[in-house]
Amino acid sequence: KTLLGTLKTLMLNGDGTLAREWLDRLDGVAGIRDIEVLRRDGNVAFTDLSTVEAVNNYLGQPRFQRARQKRTDKLGPVLQSVFDKARQGQVAYDLSKPGIVTIMQPIKADPECLACHGYDSSMLRGILKLSLSSQATVERVRQTQSAIWVVAVLLVVILGFSLWFSIRLSVIRPISALRNAIMSAGEGDRSAQIPVKRQDELGELSLVFNQMQKDLAQGEARIRAVMDNVADGIITISEQGIIDKVNPAMAHIFGYSASELVGQHVNMLIPEESRQNRDAFLLEDLEDDSGKVIVGVVREIIGKKKNGAVFPMDLAISDMRLGDRYFYIGIVRDITSRKARIAALHYQAMHDALTGLPNRTLLMDRLQQAIRVAGREEHKLALILLDLDRFKAVNDTLGHHVGDKLLQQIAQRLKSVLRESDTVARLGGDEFCLLLPASHVNQAMFIARKVINAVEKTVFIDGVSLSVGASLGIASFPEHGDTPNALLQRADVAMYEAKRNKLGFSVYDPKTDKHSLRQLAISSELKDAINNNQLLLHYQPKVDLKTNTLNGIEALVRW
Repeated sequence: KTLLGTLKTLMLNGDGTLAREWLDRLDGVAGIRDIEVLRRDGNVAFTDLSTVEAVNNYLGQPRFQRARQKRTDKLGPVLQSVFDKARQGQVAYDLSKPGIVTIMQPIKADPECLACHGYDSSMLRGILKLSLSSQATVERVRQTQSAIWVVAVLLVVILGFSLWFSIRLSVIRPISALRNAIMSAGEGDRSAQIPVKRQDELGELSLVFNQMQKDLAQGEARIRAVMDNVADGIITISEQGIIDKVNPAMAHIFGYSASELVGQHVNMLIPEESRQNRDAFLLEDLEDDSGKVIVGVVREIIGKKKNGAVFPMDLAISDMRLGDRYFYIGIVRDITSRKARIAALHYQAMHDALTGLPNRTLLMDRLQQAIRVAGREEHKLALILLDLDRFKAVNDTLGHHVGDKLLQQIAQRLKSVLRESDTVARLGGDEFCLLLPASHVNQAMFIARKVINAVEKTVFIDGVSLSVGASLGIASFPEHGDTPNALLQRADVAMYEAKRNKLGFSVYDPKTDKHSLRQLAISSELKDAINNNQLLLHYQPKVDLKTNTLNGIEALVRW
């Protein structure tokens, strides 16, 4: 289009010489193989004087002068067809010659030039024939393509960087911040928060995460407050027995600091003799026979403190799973004080508060066990029941406080007489009972004499000398009874027999037992007979045979 514009300017001036020179200068320029302006008849323009003469005639004066140039170039068949197409007003191309592109561009005519070029009233002013080297064109196209590729690559890089930077700011960085916060939260950092700078889904997610962190922190604070203030020790143990966490109470119970316990094996809290059974013990606590976990079962075991002291404790174990890891959670309670209180209560329940001797409950338990052992091993045992003589006079004269002191001294004397395997118990008041395992009647009689001698020795209380005696009854297993109550009842009968006859001691004799079951049954039946008027009264006279006189009457009651 630039060449065509320049050519039309020269042609408008009517200076064919300048146009010819201009065409000749362009011919041979790099890339241009041939350039000409063709008339409608196919001849080369600007080579004769017809145009100059036509212009001068049009102007009415000889304004332009030029020497005649003879050109006889003819168009070939191929170019002729291209020329005919261009003459019809279309841009035509010829690619028949290798490496050469021939372009024929119609030159539109201005109205004032129609008569100067032999085209009559045609709108064509001429045909611009331009033959170009395709190699140069290809090179320029290649260079243009290269430049386009460079520009395209630069644009892609710039756009990619801009897109990456935009995505990084708007997506990657918030997601990275969220990921880092989640990782920190997973490691237990409840202070990790995400700045909320957006109103989109990521902003909402950040708000939810921050609220979750807040809720978790509050929940953990409550749990930590409970763990830190609860009196029971709480310990978390891995499957391998490694201590994972402890609360302050746990450290206090065992005398360690928390840092001394965490990371250590739980064996350090168990006495040496119990360590070999630790694993089985844990499994026994955690599972029943069917393998199901038992939650909240409390077992009493022995623990070991840092100073080596052992103590009783209650242990409740449950399991916990975190991901693919199992943990045991133990609740530990030091029960030393509780066991001491229980032992004290048990002692009080089984012993006399005044003398410290076993009471009736403990005596009956030991007597039951002694009877069971004696029956299994075919041994004998003896039971002695003791009642103090003249004790009531001491109480009534000097007061109960003196009587209590007297009982305490008598208790000590009785203990000094007996063997370690024997038992002396206070049944109440001034009654004592002596249990002699593996002893026959003769041994019991020997002990009874020693007891009487010990009791009858003078006792000094608050500067006053006191003297009391004792009456003892002896019953033997199995001849006098095979139950605790039977032996105690038979010893009581013998004791009252000794007291009544002032014998010191007496061995049970069924003949003197007015409190036998037969006597008890007869007494009960007789009472019922009297109430039911079942007795019949008869009188029988008593006659003196010497004087044959009545000297009395006998009454006979029949049942």
